[in-house]
Amino acid sequence: PVPTKSSGKYFLIPIRKQFGVEVRASVVEKCLQTAKKNGADVIVLEVNSGGGLVSEMTAMMDLLMRWQQTEKTPLVVLVNTQAFSAAAITTLSVKNIYMMPGSAMGAALIIQVNSVGQVRSVDSTKVGEKFSSAIRAKARTIAETAGNNPLITDAMIDPDVIISVATDTSGKKVLLRGAPSANKGGSYSVAPKEMLAKGKLLTLTAREATDLGVVDGIAANLDELGKAMGKPNWSLDDAGVKMVELHERGIEKNIKDYEKLIERIKLASSKIRTTSGYDLTKLETLFNAARLAIAKIQRMAKEHPYIAQRTYASVPEGMDKELIQIERILGQIKDIKRRNRLRRR
Repeated sequence: PVPTKSSGKYFLIPIRKQFGVEVRASVVEKCLQTAKKNGADVIVLEVNSGGGLVSEMTAMMDLLMRWQQTEKTPLVVLVNTQAFSAAAITTLSVKNIYMMPGSAMGAALIIQVNSVGQVRSVDSTKVGEKFSSAIRAKARTIAETAGNNPLITDAMIDPDVIISVATDTSGKKVLLRGAPSANKGGSYSVAPKEMLAKGKLLTLTAREATDLGVVDGIAANLDELGKAMGKPNWSLDDAGVKMVELHERGIEKNIKDYEKLIERIKLASSKIRTTSGYDLTKLETLFNAARLAIAKIQRMAKEHPYIAQRTYASVPEGMDKELIQIERILGQIKDIKRRNRLRRR
């Protein structure tokens, strides 16, 4: 634990829900800068997330590592309920980690998301392995730099990793890479036993993580965390909580706006099907409404990955294809209207 005063302020930043949606490195960075400006003594990252995008995970890891290397204000993670996948690897990029009773951490199988929001597990192809290997190496490096065991990150990401556990002569648990047979000959009071078999991803409960020395300890709430860190009377600076809540409200608005645009497209399509082909002005108005809605969705998708994923789910063939078809039809309507005007002269 970080040596601290007996009182002071802690700046709370919720890391909750999905990486790449509610959890954004850019938002956390603004929170960190506000904590610095407000003179926080400790910054608490309260993690309760099932993971999310790899790209957001790496951005978060880089951000937290830079902070720990350049700033004096210490970070501490408190895992509340769950830190899975991207959240687990991000947690291990911080030196000081506590978990609430009943919480769990791990299961970080790497997935990829392509430009149109398709999600798939990284396979054993050369491209998939190259991507996975790079992420594993980065996770190991950052975890080790933070003072955490890189074997833990590897075992959470890679199902081929085998872990054995032994007890040294001082009574401390020792984690070993490989099967017990590959770790003979050490000086142990309890010989190595297999803890994680091949084909499994590592997931640890709060008690298991504490017993293995993966985290600093268990804290039932923020008050207990303060006591564990030698700050029994610390007080909350909730500016970070408010900043995250503002960001989450923005996401809710974006999703509602997106859903309204999709409904607008569906409504226009429905009316187009029931409109007479002779009513060119009405058809043009309906196609223009659909075109504008698609253009707005495309702009939103470029800025927000979660909108891109929803867009792909709603229109698997892609918005670009839809837009091209609409532009072609609008062009045909204009040509017909122009020819009709010429006939009337």
